[in-house]
Amino acid sequence: MGLVLELYPDEPYNDFFVDDIRVELHEIRHEFCFKLKVYTPALHKVIEVTDQRAEEILPQVRVSAGTGADIKRHGVKVVIEAPRRINIDRGIVYRKKKEQQQPAGS
Repeated sequence: MGLVLELYPDEPYNDFFVDDIRVELHEIRHEFCFKLKVYTPALHKVIEVTDQRAEEILPQVRVSAGTGADIKRHGVKVVIEAPRRINIDRGIVYRKKKEQQQPAGS
């Protein structure tokens, strides 16, 4: 079973991180079709995601559209399948962890 995140077009709930690579909700076409922007160091790429098949956005990381999204709030559900060794965090959690890792006074 994959990890399911509900994403909304408004910050801070529009992204997640795969290890240190940011993946952002880029465009919503409808509940089962949306685009994600993957911010790899060398290249930013936009990937269309549907409920028809899982798309590989990064090596060993596949995503598809889930069911039951909150359409009234324009949300989508992203189903993420990846090995457990790959760290996946919601954007607000990732940024909070990074802030806590900063030495005091920097």
